[in-house]
Amino acid sequence: MYQGRLESVLSTLGERQARALGSRLAGHRLVAAYSSPLNRAKRTLELILDAQDTHPPATILREARELIEIDHGEWSGLTKQQVADRWSDLAEQWRTAPASVRMPGGESLLEVRQRALTWLANVRQEYTEGEILVVTHGTVLRLLLAHFLEMTPDQIWSIEAENCALSVVEDYDVPLVMAINDCCHLEGVRSSLSAQVR
Repeated sequence: MYQGRLESVLSTLGERQARALGSRLAGHRLVAAYSSPLNRAKRTLELILDAQDTHPPATILREARELIEIDHGEWSGLTKQQVADRWSDLAEQWRTAPASVRMPGGESLLEVRQRALTWLANVRQEYTEGEILVVTHGTVLRLLLAHFLEMTPDQIWSIEAENCALSVVEDYDVPLVMAINDCCHLEGVRSSLSAQVR
C-alpha cells in the first residue's frame, strides 16, 4: 500500500525493530535526535532512545517537518495494483523514471529532495560536531543517500531502505557514506521486502 503521510500505529514488529536499533546504538552520545512528525517515526525514535544505556536529555529531541514522507496524494491508501489499474502510465514511470513523476494531488521527488536538503544544510550549520540521529521515511532517506553518493533521484530504487535499518554518513567536507541499510541488529525481526511498495 502507498502509505505516505497516512498515520498508523507502529506494529509490534516495528516496536521490536526500533528497540533492536536502540540496543545497537547503545553508548552513542547524541547531540540531537530528529524525527518526521508522523506518529510512526516519532514512536520509533522514542523506542530507540528508550533502549539507550544513558537516555539522552529531552532537549535534544526535535521534530522536523522536512523529514515527513512524500505526499502520495490520490495514491495514498491504495495498493500497487490499484494504482497500476488507474494510472498505468504514471505507475510505470514511477518505477522506471521516478524523478519525473508528480503523484496526482501529491508531491514529486524533486520537491521532497529540496526540502530534505534544505533541512540538512541548516542542521550542518547548527551542529559542527557530534552524532545526530535521524528517523525519517524510505523516500526521504533514499534521496538523501543518493545526494551523498552523487546519484540522481531517478536512481533511488538502487538504494535499499528497510524499516529500522541503519545508514551512517560521516560529515566531512566531502561526506563519507559508512553504511547503507545495515540490518545486522534486525536478526529475527526483519521485515519482508515484498511488503514494501515502490
